[in-house]
Amino acid sequence: MDDKAKRNYGILALLPNLAWGITLVYYLITMSPIFPPKAMPDGIAMATVTAQHYDMLLLFGICSAIISAIVLIVYIVHIARLKTLNSSTKAMWILILAAIMPFGLLIFWFLHIRHESVQTPIHPDIA
Repeated sequence: MDDKAKRNYGILALLPNLAWGITLVYYLITMSPIFPPKAMPDGIAMATVTAQHYDMLLLFGICSAIISAIVLIVYIVHIARLKTLNSSTKAMWILILAAIMPFGLLIFWFLHIRHESVQTPIHPDIA
């Protein structure tokens, strides 16, 4: 795999993290008015603010989930095409990616894709 493809996979690994991060920041910004400096936040106020901003939170969550699913599928196809990994290692990586999504993408990119050579043998398809 060439350096451009490695960089593209790295950017893909960052997209779900960025999407979920934006969702979290939006949620924290909507909650900021009810957090007094040194007091415990009121549960009813938190529920009220969440209900008032539910549509946008749902939209951000759905968009983040769709981005995560697409990138996960791209990474699973890449894992399935690799000839250098045996089937049990492939299954392990797919489970790790799915279990600790989106951080698993960064781990896989850092441990495997970043070190792949240009001559890494791959299958032409996943069948």
